[in-house]
Amino acid sequence: MKWLRWAGWVLIFAAVVSLSYDFYRFARVGFANYRLSFAWDYQDHPGTEGIIVLTGDRTRIPKSFELLKRRKSEWLLISGAGRGITLTEVVNQQGDSANSIHELWERIILESRSTTTIENGLESTEIIQTRKPNRVILVTSDYHMPRAATIFRDLMPQTEILEFPVSSGLMGPHFISERLPRLLWILGLEYWKYRLYLTHRSLDPTYPNTKRRP
Repeated sequence: MKWLRWAGWVLIFAAVVSLSYDFYRFARVGFANYRLSFAWDYQDHPGTEGIIVLTGDRTRIPKSFELLKRRKSEWLLISGAGRGITLTEVVNQQGDSANSIHELWERIILESRSTTTIENGLESTEIIQTRKPNRVILVTSDYHMPRAATIFRDLMPQTEILEFPVSSGLMGPHFISERLPRLLWILGLEYWKYRLYLTHRSLDPTYPNTKRRP
């Protein structure tokens, strides 16, 4: 039975190597998103266009305000603000980035029902079905973009999704930074959330026809 023990160890080693390589590829995507966050094209483009920003890291909403001003998009949806939160409260939390935002006030939509990324997508889908934009710009953190963009594309297959990653402040120009332990922790959590989502998607034959949470 010695060979069975060795075979078991070989399988465990192969699984660890495979998962490590998969995590490395996932981290590389996050780093690519970090670099893209400093090189995005802000110029406005023809056609109807909306912006969806997912709440979370404090840098996301200020960047979405800047994007709304410079791209001249038709609307901005702030998704996942939290029940009972008003648009005034959200804007007041953004500091200097909210300067002159009153000029764009009527183009901002606040969505407070969603508490997860999938719920962000489901709630946003209703807005998309009503407004029917040519494209949607998705704004979220660099490490969160792979999972968020996958979910939104699954739920909105007929809509062009442009990714606008925002620097989370965890990554540096060479990936390694003084925040490496926290970065690896955040990336690890996000990686497993991403893998679990892909597993759920592959096992659920009715997905993405998932009903919204009441």
